[in-house]
Amino acid sequence: MQAHDGHAQVELEAAHGTFVGCERIQSQAGICIVDREERVVVAVTVETRYSALIHPFHAVLLAGTVVLFLSATLSDAAYASTYEIQWANFASWLIVGGLVLGAVAVVFAIVDLSRPVRRAPGLVVYALLLLAAWVVGF
Repeated sequence: MQAHDGHAQVELEAAHGTFVGCERIQSQAGICIVDREERVVVAVTVETRYSALIHPFHAVLLAGTVVLFLSATLSDAAYASTYEIQWANFASWLIVGGLVLGAVAVVFAIVDLSRPVRRAPGLVVYALLLLAAWVVGF
């Protein structure tokens, strides 16, 4: 901060498009000149690291379905090599668990379709693919 004719000169960083503007301030080339008594108000946008297409809870549900269906496949392989009926029972229950988690993910995807605030490009394709995968799994 440097004093200049009764004003304070505040340099604002304009990296990555985060500089939006100054309120009640003269702005010239990324430098705002303000009186010492006034405050500089700058709006900053925060970029998220996850996709706007699906909510993080959807990702957890989808990861759970992958684990359950993979475990069902491994249980089927164990049944094929040992012929113990309990492995077939495990596989059946794991498939049911995967279908239940998939159904919850489909319901949340349909809810996201009905909310215009969360609607992102590709959300319809995501919901249809998720519904198709659930129907094929059933």
